Amino acid sequence: MNDCLPLFAGGFKAVLNGYGKFDMSSIGSFLLGVSKEITGNTGGCSGPVWGTLFMRCGMAFRGKTEINLEDIAAAFKSAIEGIMKRGGASLGDKTLVDALDAQVKSFEKSIEEHTPILEAFKRASDAAVEMRETTKGWVAKRGRQSFTGDRSAGTYDPGIVVIGGDVEGHCGGARKVRFAENKRTDINMTFIRSLNE
Repeated sequence: MNDCLPLFAGGFKAVLNGYGKFDMSSIGSFLLGVSKEITGNTGGCSGPVWGTLFMRCGMAFRGKTEINLEDIAAAFKSAIEGIMKRGGASLGDKTLVDALDAQVKSFEKSIEEHTPILEAFKRASDAAVEMRETTKGWVAKRGRQSFTGDRSAGTYDPGIVVIGGDVEGHCGGARKVRFAENKRTDINMTFIRSLNE
């Protein structure tokens, strides 16, 4: 897995370096900018796959300066559909799609329970971490790990690991803008801008 992490790092480093240049007029425009950086600076086939994740979310949030859990769950569903079309992965193939699907289910449960967004993100992070452990024993059918065949069993999928860590990072950003105290149920541009502070 270690050889995959530099591929991800290049894309996310480009995002951080270009953060001040993104169109911050809406959450959608911001994520579409992120998509371009990820696609162009993440090596191998990971760039287009991760770029699709951010592109689909950006399209779902186009023109929106606030989003709620319903919006996020719908965007993730769209992202899963896009990634499956682009990369040919299906649920159960031991890819980031499995982690995203676990997060969608977690978000949907949080919606039913009227959970504040910070807690919902924490639950989604926990769901991705649980999926990381669940899929460890699986044989990878898609992605770089699939090239190792049966030897992929007993190892972590890098995409699933990154998904869990990414949401954990968002939780930290949310705390900085005091989401915990005011029980927010949405994300706004103040939160987006705070992620690079």
